[in-house]
Amino acid sequence: METFGPTTGAKELSWVGSLSCACIFVAAPAIVVLITNFGMTTVLASGVLSVTTGFVAASFATTYWHLYITVGFLYGFGGCLMYFTCINVLARYFNKRRGVVVGVAISGSGIGSSVMAPLLHVMLYRLGFPWTMRIMGVCMFVSLSVAASFVRPYQPPVLGS
Repeated sequence: METFGPTTGAKELSWVGSLSCACIFVAAPAIVVLITNFGMTTVLASGVLSVTTGFVAASFATTYWHLYITVGFLYGFGGCLMYFTCINVLARYFNKRRGVVVGVAISGSGIGSSVMAPLLHVMLYRLGFPWTMRIMGVCMFVSLSVAASFVRPYQPPVLGS
C-alpha cells in the first residue's frame, strides 16, 4: 500500500481482486462466441497477451486506480479467455468422468494460489511492487504460453475408419 501513497488503503486495493474476479465470470458467456469466430488458438494467445500486459503495465502504476485497469480488467479478461477456453476443451474431450476431469483442472487454480501467495509476499518485501509485477508478467507469459501450446481443439473421431 505504501507504493500508492498514504491515502490508499485496503478498501481501495481490495477492489482490484474483485474487479478481476468479476471480469472472469461476467465475460464468460462471450467465450464460446469468440472460440467459434476466431478459433481456440487465437483466443488462448489473446488471453496470454492480456494477462502478461496486465501485470507488466501494473508495474508502472502510480495510483491505485491504475491497478483497476491493469490487474482488474486486463488480467481478469485474459484470465477469462484462458480459463474458460481450457474448460471448454476438457469438456469436449472427456465424456466419461467429465466432472472429475474438470474438477481436477479447476483445483489447479487453488493450488497455484496457495503456492503463489507466499512467493509474492517475499518478492514484494525484497524487490518492491514494480519488479514483482514485472517478474510475474514474465512468469505468466512463459508458463501460460507453454500451457496454451498443449491445448488442441477437439477433433471427433471419424465413423467408419
